[in-house]
Amino acid sequence: NHRPIPGKLKWIREDNIAIDCALGLVPLPRTRVRSFVFAETKEVAGAANRVVFADGSVLSGPLAVSDKGLTLKHSLLGDLALELKQVALITRNLSKVLPLNEVQGEVVKRVGPIPPPAPEVISAASGEAIRMFPGTVTRYMLPASTQPRKLRAQLAPLPGAKIGVKVTVRVNGKATQFNIDPGVAPQPVDLDLGSAKVLEIQVDASQAIAFPSGVEWHNTLIMEMNAS
Repeated sequence: NHRPIPGKLKWIREDNIAIDCALGLVPLPRTRVRSFVFAETKEVAGAANRVVFADGSVLSGPLAVSDKGLTLKHSLLGDLALELKQVALITRNLSKVLPLNEVQGEVVKRVGPIPPPAPEVISAASGEAIRMFPGTVTRYMLPASTQPRKLRAQLAPLPGAKIGVKVTVRVNGKATQFNIDPGVAPQPVDLDLGSAKVLEIQVDASQAIAFPSGVEWHNTLIMEMNAS
């Protein structure tokens, strides 16, 4: 019907696309899409909470808690009363905390006889996670901040991984390494970033490559040092 749908483009696949808009995460057949218009990204004051429902749908907005339950203030649908049994996951967005999966990453190197897949954002029980594969180097350009920051995360092996991997995080000229073996519990990551503007993550196989292999970054947050 030639009507535009404003929102954030989440993926482009062979048969469909998905837009994160006021109605939540909306998949659309590519045959119904005439064009994409990319707007300049602007900072939004007072980022909203993200609610994932038991049926898989997603809505965002300020969330209030009372003795009657939860109320989500949605920009289009108004005040929505929620029952806890309807909700699978709530993600709070704080002004001094930035999820790494919301930062634009660039794959600067892919090494191997068959180039490994680029890192991808997946849905996990803890929310969105970043999956990385051996032979990749990904560079993130961090937004400016007047406060020193930390990188906090849980680093886990890819489910069903056959080999271990070595993860190297480079920031401010310093490299920190993590060895992640198959089947181990997630390893906590707590690194000082200072005022760094660039974060680089390299993933290498610790032995002869075998598939599947890789790591997943869960609850990966860029936090100002005085953020709670």
